[in-house]
Amino acid sequence: IQGKWNLTSKLELLGGVRAENTNQHYETLLTSDVQAKSGTIQYTDLLPSVQAKYSLTTDQNLRFSYYRAIARPGFSELIPDGTDGEFFKEVGDPVNLKHTVADNLDIRYELYSKGSDQLLLGGFYKDIQNPIEISAVKPQNINNLYLMPVNIGNAKNYGFEAVASKFIGSFGISANYTYTNSSITNDSLIYSYRNTAGQIVSKRVSETRPLQGQSNHIGNVSFIYKNPKIGLDFQTAVVYTGERISFVSPYAGLNYWQSPTTTLDLSFEKRFGKHLSFFGKINNLTDAPMELSLHQSYNA
Repeated sequence: IQGKWNLTSKLELLGGVRAENTNQHYETLLTSDVQAKSGTIQYTDLLPSVQAKYSLTTDQNLRFSYYRAIARPGFSELIPDGTDGEFFKEVGDPVNLKHTVADNLDIRYELYSKGSDQLLLGGFYKDIQNPIEISAVKPQNINNLYLMPVNIGNAKNYGFEAVASKFIGSFGISANYTYTNSSITNDSLIYSYRNTAGQIVSKRVSETRPLQGQSNHIGNVSFIYKNPKIGLDFQTAVVYTGERISFVSPYAGLNYWQSPTTTLDLSFEKRFGKHLSFFGKINNLTDAPMELSLHQSYNA
């Protein structure tokens, strides 16, 4: 159900609600002693949204939006078996894994100049229930650690973003930057240490950290050439991605972090007539490595 209202000549309101029913069923050829070798997962979500647009001038807008969205587990995250990964065997969890629900608030200022020139400035806040992260866990009655998708708790993200582009003839430059403050708390991490008697003991502790895969800083600058007369689009981009957690550990302070990366990407498209085009894309021309590290060493 959706409705649109022009409250004044400058203020436009768009709102509604959507109902989604999800019904997933899977069958596997696993042996009968495997828990959840087949199953059905079903749930229904009500997803409201509201957007307001205020026209400051003919080329400037102020937008506000709220919406609820979901993210369903992937197929491999639900199947109770998987491949042998580089460090751990990877398995799904159809019994305990929940889908993600997020409430999103956004505000954005827009300035559209001539042609494709634009400036966008925005802020956002996200309340994320049951985000899905990949963590090393020990399933019941199994001694080894497995890599599994888990719902550790609820997360909150907030930040701001900026997008700008400017063209002079067929040449243009585009840049964007996003800052995100992300946090989630795990109350059941294992912390091992030596007690006063010299024995190694463990206890459960709490730790607040960023969401897996979430960088504080992401930005890129693109140099663009567009020539519709000859049907050629060319773009090269420098992309920076800040430090982020790559692997969530069940032990306190021992998450694996991926170091910041800066890559150079290139893409192009050449059109031949009205019905034929050739497209190409090359990523990481500088062969930037992926480096993983621990923020602290493990003291036995």
